[in-house]
Amino acid sequence: MKNFMLLLREEIEETQKLPPQEFQELVAAHMNWVQELTEKGIFKGGEGLEYEGKTIKNATRVVSDGPFIETKECVGGYYIIQAADIDAAVEIAKNCPCIKYPGSIEVRAVSVY
Repeated sequence: MKNFMLLLREEIEETQKLPPQEFQELVAAHMNWVQELTEKGIFKGGEGLEYEGKTIKNATRVVSDGPFIETKECVGGYYIIQAADIDAAVEIAKNCPCIKYPGSIEVRAVSVY
């Protein structure tokens, strides 16, 4: 089994427009999904991320604010799961509540050096 990171990308404006009840339902759906993965022994960790952050660009090491609220999409959180291969990880990710709302999930294998 390998570890995979699921990067949850949200469309910020759409997420912020959710009525409070619907937002709470989304949070509960994430918690339930994590519980299911935990019971299966494949959930390894994860966290939500704040929308604001800083970006350090290439060799200049210039630090700028970002992601900017004007951007449509930002990484809103991540999960670490275990799966046999990337195809199995994608199948698991297809059930993440994140994709029921505008957004996407990037699935990446965690590299071990």
